[in-house]
Amino acid sequence: MWNFLRRVSETWPYEDAEPQHPPRERLTSFNTTLPSALEGAFFIAAVTVRWLGDGPEDLARVRYAARDHLAQEASHYHVTAMDQLADSLNSRGTTKRSLPGTNLVITYLHVSLTASAEALDAAAAWHDAQRQSVLDHLRRQRDLRELRWLRDEIFRHPDIARMYWHIRHPTDLASLTAPVFDAIAACLTAGSSPNSSREKENLIGNLIVEFVDGLDADERGHLISQVSRVFRSFDRGDLADRLPADQAPTGRTPA
Repeated sequence: MWNFLRRVSETWPYEDAEPQHPPRERLTSFNTTLPSALEGAFFIAAVTVRWLGDGPEDLARVRYAARDHLAQEASHYHVTAMDQLADSLNSRGTTKRSLPGTNLVITYLHVSLTASAEALDAAAAWHDAQRQSVLDHLRRQRDLRELRWLRDEIFRHPDIARMYWHIRHPTDLASLTAPVFDAIAACLTAGSSPNSSREKENLIGNLIVEFVDGLDADERGHLISQVSRVFRSFDRGDLADRLPADQAPTGRTPA
């Protein structure tokens, strides 16, 4: 009998035991600053959060998690784009977010953003500097294209250069007969002149002669046989036939 009563007392709930309730939804609002894409210019944020939880440390955890989430998003925007940022954040404000390592769930998040006059001025100055940098780059590119056009299409040709000069300086008739345009054209075409090409060919020829002079008889014979094949592959058998036959290779191939 006593065993039966003991078993009943162990399984039967006490009348004063508190029933288990699900976490209740709570609400908090706080103000904070959020970083922007420009260092030193901050958003001023008024944040409203609803969450599920009852623990004594839940409020601090929720505030920290909400601010961390907002700061990550805000760091990609300038303060001049606060409306776009707020719309982006608030459009996802009803998406539930579980906080890792806890049983807390944020059910609602809303933010209102402003910025100080100093932050707005700094962002506007940054945008102006960026626009000016782009304009300067485009201007340099335009000037470079014009200079290349003058070099390749105008001043390489003395007669065209004289006409170009006359259009812009119609009263300067003396310059039309000046030798300066011929001198400029000579300087600009020096790099592609026949003399320059011949100098390069002579340099290559001298290097080949120096290479061949350093070969022994067998190596030279092997090289001549290869040159003969090259000549014939370009349909210049006449040149291959003129190679010295007495320097044919002995069968040894250079290592």
